[in-house]
Amino acid sequence: MKLKRVVCVFMSVLAVFANSVQAYCAEPDDDSLLGDIGTPHDVIESMDDEMKEYICENMDENERFESFECREATDGNTNLKGFPLVSTYAASDNDMLFTMYTTNKKISGENYAKVYASFKWRKSKAVKNDTFAIALNSGWETRFAMEQPELTYKAVKNNGVVVQSIKISPSKIKEKGCAFHIGGNSFLKLPQKGYFAGYTNFYAVRKKKDATKQCFLEYIHDASSNANISYSVSLSAGFVSISVAVSSNREKLDIYTKTINFSYSTK
Repeated sequence: MKLKRVVCVFMSVLAVFANSVQAYCAEPDDDSLLGDIGTPHDVIESMDDEMKEYICENMDENERFESFECREATDGNTNLKGFPLVSTYAASDNDMLFTMYTTNKKISGENYAKVYASFKWRKSKAVKNDTFAIALNSGWETRFAMEQPELTYKAVKNNGVVVQSIKISPSKIKEKGCAFHIGGNSFLKLPQKGYFAGYTNFYAVRKKKDATKQCFLEYIHDASSNANISYSVSLSAGFVSISVAVSSNREKLDIYTKTINFSYSTK
């Protein structure tokens, strides 16, 4: 009787394990999901796991891949990196990595571009009063009036482990763009040997045939050692402008900018 009971318990445990394995295997991973919507293999290989996870968590039905670009930036000096391998990230001397992944989706009969934009610090930098801003060129319209974007802000260890993650609402929003202030209530502690990264997404539709398919990304870092620098951000078509209350304090702001081209299908 005891042996029979032991056998029954063993078979029950084995059945539960088999079902768990089957359920796990049936769950598509991020690479598969990205491949299913047409993302090329070399693009998937060049993306880091955090960006893949964010896209897959925020992906809607019937999205199709359009384009992907990574651009590294240093304060006042940027350069194009195209499709860098993940292994090249840690070897870079540049401070900031901008990434933009775009898909297309038909909404109410119109073809929209969905923009997934992100920034990622390449170095351990404390943050207290920063801003991440995005601006589209003229001739484009967003859905901000119906769907307000938000920034997923993460504190990450160098091994990729996310220590903390919060959502940040826009500090400024216009038809052509938005800005997120990072500081105050959105303050996260910098992990030892870690970095900060932020991710957002939104839909945009081209209303003028000659509208340039570009998105302007800017990150403003308050590098002052004492009190916060008082500055404001203005958004216009394809441009982000900064006003500083005390002009001499402008040099204490590290400004990273990059204009990224993207594809847009009208089929």
